[in-house]
Amino acid sequence: AHSLSQMVASGQMLTLFDLRAPGVVEMDGVPGARAIRLEDIQNDHFPDMPRDTPLCLICERGVVSELAGLYFETAGFTEVYNLAGGMIAWRKAEEERKREGNGSM
Repeated sequence: AHSLSQMVASGQMLTLFDLRAPGVVEMDGVPGARAIRLEDIQNDHFPDMPRDTPLCLICERGVVSELAGLYFETAGFTEVYNLAGGMIAWRKAEEERKREGNGSM
């Protein structure tokens, strides 16, 4: 979660897909993440997306996003990242940064 925070903060080009429900993503998501359904990934609804697009996949615990990553890799995407531990790890890292006085992100 720390490295994703750094990537987002640095403005690195990265497409963030969150596999949780759209309302949940809006209320409790990584800044810039788009809600996406697993079945859209399974059906490769991204024919025009360059296969070298860096992707980071997010879910609550990191399990569904890991599965989604396998689908993206099978579809030929070459730079696929999973937020290990999901939003649970992200929130924990955010709390730690706030306690340390490093702001939020």
